[in-house]
This record gives sequence, C-alpha cells and structure tokens, in this order.
Amino acid sequence: MARRASTSDREYQEKREAYLGLLKSLHDAAIHPSDETSKAFALWQTRCELFGSKDVARYAQAMVDTNDSPREQRNEAFRNLIEAMKADLMGE
Repeated sequence: MARRASTSDREYQEKREAYLGLLKSLHDAAIHPSDETSKAFALWQTRCELFGSKDVARYAQAMVDTNDSPREQRNEAFRNLIEAMKADLMGE
C-alpha cells in the first residue's frame, strides 16, 4: 500500500515538473525566440510525452503547429493544453 502511494506521488511529481518546465520554456521561447529556447521547449515537450497524458502531448504539439497561425487558434491550443494538464494532475 505504501509502495503504491510512493509510486503515485513520484508519477505526480514527474508530471508536475514536466508540465511546469514546458510552460516555462514556452514563455521563454515567446519572450526570447531563438534556437536555444526552441530546443528547450522540445526537450520539455519530450518529457511531457514520456510522463504526461496523451492529451497533454497532443496539445503541446498543437502549440508548435499553431506557432504561425492566427492568435485565436494559438490561444485555443494554449487553453486546451492548460485544461489537459489540470485534468491529468487532478486525476480526471
């Protein structure tokens, strides 16, 4: 029982760290666009694919896909990303 709780806590922490890292790297890439910030985002995106939900991975990719799209499409991708992260962290 304690082992299961420990594993669950570790999984939550991995997801939380990956999601916060992704959001920070997204912010950094928006403020200071460069190859370096793009690579940092890609690294966190990969961590989200490893530890996160399929929805989070899908909406993280949508952020990449809508990079040059109209603002409303990009905003929708961001809202979906945040909702997917919240749902995953809250176990919904």
